[in-house]
Amino acid sequence: MKRLLVSLSLLAVPAGALFAQTDKNVADVNKLPHRSDLISFEEIQATTDAHDAYELVRRLRPNFLNVRSQGSYNPNRVKTTDILVYVNGAERGPLETLRTIPAHAVLEIRKLSQADAVTQFGKDQNGVIMVRVATGSPP
Repeated sequence: MKRLLVSLSLLAVPAGALFAQTDKNVADVNKLPHRSDLISFEEIQATTDAHDAYELVRRLRPNFLNVRSQGSYNPNRVKTTDILVYVNGAERGPLETLRTIPAHAVLEIRKLSQADAVTQFGKDQNGVIMVRVATGSPP
């Protein structure tokens, strides 16, 4: 009986190993290293079903879309209208501008805090989302 169990366990290992193999070309976005202020090209490439930059941000860093009102800890007082979008260093408009940028054109998305936005662009906004797109891609 012991010999039969050992033989069966040896057969189970190779079969299990066959089913455990995965396609190494498929990236798992959750396993990629990420920073809280940056959506990298690798993360963007791993998110194949997003249609535009807004969808990328919503799926990968939803906190980019929200800004707390000053002096408020109430999540119901979150506003998104004060976030500006810059594409390749040029101001493009409000947050909804992200919906006009195709996901396949995006190289990286970075969120700047209010203080960094004032320092870099002189704008007193509740943050800036900077999108870098491939040259020749529509903004």
